[in-house]
Amino acid sequence: SLVAQLPQANASYFGDETNVAGNTGLENIYYIDGVNVTDPYMYCQMCLDTNGAGTRLPWNFIQAIELKQGGFEAQYGEGLGGNVNVITHSGSNEFRFGGFGYFSNNSLAGDYKTGLADLEPVAFTSWDIGLSVAGPIVRDRLWFLAAYNPKFDDRDLVVPGFGTYPDRTTTHQFAGKLDWKISDRSDLTLTVFGDPTSYDAV
Repeated sequence: SLVAQLPQANASYFGDETNVAGNTGLENIYYIDGVNVTDPYMYCQMCLDTNGAGTRLPWNFIQAIELKQGGFEAQYGEGLGGNVNVITHSGSNEFRFGGFGYFSNNSLAGDYKTGLADLEPVAFTSWDIGLSVAGPIVRDRLWFLAAYNPKFDDRDLVVPGFGTYPDRTTTHQFAGKLDWKISDRSDLTLTVFGDPTSYDAV
């Protein structure tokens, strides 16, 4: 969702990813620190199963976003839209702690205007929190960073003619990073991230 804030990138009204420079979201390629994390269905638009290898990151793990559009180097040949590279934070010799929180529910929202195909929410609660910690393991040699961001989205939806049913989504986003300065000429970085999600959907 951060990509849509960048120049020549716009949110799509057709359900695909952010449109870049007039191309559809299916033509974007996504990287985290240079590692391709694009969902496989981006390469196979005829596939019906879109639950692939794409990954969402905790907000407090992201340092910057780089968007390339048009005139890519040869290694980005499969991307026709935008090439999005997320650059993550690293640890340092100082301990750092961070956190954020978000909460919303139906008592904080105005009247919901449903469209012809929308299910009417009777009640909803949405919240997520994020925590991060970073610092040295061995000063000037080995640093770490860890972030965790659980998200919960609970809704009670009215299905016309059938009653009210719960719609639940739970996501546990996590990320970790180790940076090791092996020598003056060599660095080693190990990054792990994931977003296991469970759905109980209407």
